[in-house]
Amino acid sequence: MPRLVSAAVLLAAACSASARDDSEVHPSYFDGSRHRYEYTITAEMVDLAPKWNQATQPNPPLSASEAIAKSRECIAKIPPGQVDLGVLGNTGKEYWALTEVSLRKVLNSWAWVITYGLTPAGPATGAWPTMDCWVLMDGKVLKPGPVSMWSH
Repeated sequence: MPRLVSAAVLLAAACSASARDDSEVHPSYFDGSRHRYEYTITAEMVDLAPKWNQATQPNPPLSASEAIAKSRECIAKIPPGQVDLGVLGNTGKEYWALTEVSLRKVLNSWAWVITYGLTPAGPATGAWPTMDCWVLMDGKVLKPGPVSMWSH
């Protein structure tokens, strides 16, 4: 019986390890005091998207400009008025401004990460929240899932 239990434990460990290899979770903080958003990328998602071979293809299947255009679908769902700015409050004049465009290796493929920074319309000091938007090589925009900072 002990051998059967050991085999079951090894099988369960192998299955849980492969489950972790089938997806990646990428946090994107937009308000460090209360909320964060997480993006889950699964192996199935990247398998369905075109692959980019840097050695044979000079450019990825989805261009940076296409990824930026697609990322606007994501950032449009995070209205600046929902961001708690703490002591500063919300003036209603904040907006998301594009701050960075990068390619990131995910699982066995690549994805675009388009970063937006919350920007005040007038003078301000301090660090302002940022929000990442993930776009796969097939143009699919990942939907971020909000997670309460207090739930962990």
